Amino acid sequence: MKNIKISSILLGGVLLLSGCEKLEYYNPTSLVEQTFWQTEEHAKQGIVGCYTQMKYNWCMGFTFALDQCSDLVTSTTTIYGNAARGESSAFSVTDGAVQNHWTYLYELVHRTNNVIRNVSNMDISETVKNNVVGEAKFLRAMAYFELINCWGDVPYYAEDFILAESYLDAVRPRESKDVVRQHIIEDLTDAAAKLPVSWDAGNYGRATKGAAISLRGKVYLYNKEWQNAINDFEDIVYNKTENYGYELDPDWEKMFHMYPGIQSKEYIFSMLSQNDNGSYGNELNTYLGGKQTYANISGNPLVPSVRLIDMYENKDGSKFKWTDIFPKWNESYDYRKSLYLVCVSTPEGKDPEYSYISDYLDADAENVIRAYEDRDPRLAITAITPFSHTLGVLTDKPWDMQYVFPGEGSIPLHAATTFFPNEQKWFSYLFRKFVPKGTCDGHFQQYQSCPYEFPFIRLADVILMLSEAYNEANQLDKAIVELNKVRSRVDMPTINNGDAWMQVSSKDEMTQRIRNERAYELAIEGHRFHDLRRWGIYETAFETENDIFGGLIYARKYQERYNLWPIPQVARERNPNLTQNPGW
Repeated sequence: MKNIKISSILLGGVLLLSGCEKLEYYNPTSLVEQTFWQTEEHAKQGIVGCYTQMKYNWCMGFTFALDQCSDLVTSTTTIYGNAARGESSAFSVTDGAVQNHWTYLYELVHRTNNVIRNVSNMDISETVKNNVVGEAKFLRAMAYFELINCWGDVPYYAEDFILAESYLDAVRPRESKDVVRQHIIEDLTDAAAKLPVSWDAGNYGRATKGAAISLRGKVYLYNKEWQNAINDFEDIVYNKTENYGYELDPDWEKMFHMYPGIQSKEYIFSMLSQNDNGSYGNELNTYLGGKQTYANISGNPLVPSVRLIDMYENKDGSKFKWTDIFPKWNESYDYRKSLYLVCVSTPEGKDPEYSYISDYLDADAENVIRAYEDRDPRLAITAITPFSHTLGVLTDKPWDMQYVFPGEGSIPLHAATTFFPNEQKWFSYLFRKFVPKGTCDGHFQQYQSCPYEFPFIRLADVILMLSEAYNEANQLDKAIVELNKVRSRVDMPTINNGDAWMQVSSKDEMTQRIRNERAYELAIEGHRFHDLRRWGIYETAFETENDIFGGLIYARKYQERYNLWPIPQVARERNPNLTQNPGW
């Protein structure tokens, strides 16, 4: 797909300006419509334009950052920061992130409508026609599913609305989310009937039948239609109607560092970037990791919350407690801080950029390291923790680096050969998941050019959703079987293995296990925000954020209105028929 090009004037009649603070509509001539939609190549180019739109940051590219609005991620104002902090921020009907997400999602809707309308009437191969229309309906369903999850009731535009001819009439009122959801189900059902089970290597990454059925199951799950969700998820997990070929990847770490030539049978649908020119590079690098993992870093990085790190279990499945490592952990801020601080200096005659740990001061590095290493192995792959090492970049070369917190008298915070706290000077953890190692196997050129693959749907997520649906349908034994698959893959003890702390005997106990497992497995993949909302516990995301030592980073304040985002003011100015969500 990456070699196919298409003129932007043919992609739905909408031109997005930089920053997306304003959306300009423009009316292509009928001559363009008549001369373009003629060949199979035109149809394929049209759907490529939809995938391109999907990958833009404010459409689906920032999906990972939705975790910022949950209990798993700490940050200040980066991306969805205002929405994350609630009352203590500037979150409002004019918030740029909220209006950009709305605008780019509707651009994807209009592009897919344009493809569906035109390709359906083309005199081309039925196979090509079905594939392209199926892909477009899948992507349209993705866009509308995100819209109703963020805003509830939203205007619905199908392919019969021709934006190029009626852009001044794009003033439909909000449709009930239940009605929109039914349209989503219809799109995914039709997409599943039209899409292939798999594509050849040259078309890797395009939507498939399995992706459509998986997403449909998720839509059912969100609407508490447990049996419908079970039917779809069982089809994928147990290959009931097709041999889909999905498998849990035995190498959990590999899935989050997939450069060109590396693929995983666990990925069902993903956002693919396999070029080195920076056009669609790894934007995650701008927001995750540390200063030494790439050439540029956001001043407001996304970092794992202390709450997330403390959630990960011990290797035997028991609950982790800091007092088991340091009995005096809860007694004093200064006590906890002293266990981590080191002295970093530059040896005489060395370049000042080359700094080294010269004194561990009062740090108990051995036990600090043990506190993180004797845990669920997904912790060490998800986060960079104190005294741990990672492969960073120094003067365009791979460089082994250790993450430490400097004490008084240490060198400045931006030393190159050791990790230091982020630019906010928080004593926080850093993300390791998705962060490139060294030079990305030689693909590293600049911070946003590293090729990557980001999962929207992967098998572990489907299995956990199947476990949840079973549990809600009072099929506890089946729910346990599915959850244990995900735990066994990373060699974590299974539910009801005989250990008292692994015992589960009720639906409520299993509910909490599933919710915790989704945090361990899916952190910084963008699921938690919508999970908390649909579970009715979004308020838990608004607890005060502290650093590793218990020091205040910032306070969060919750109001019930945050369960739905505000309809952007700019959208209401263009469409006077849009009502506002409660409280805004």
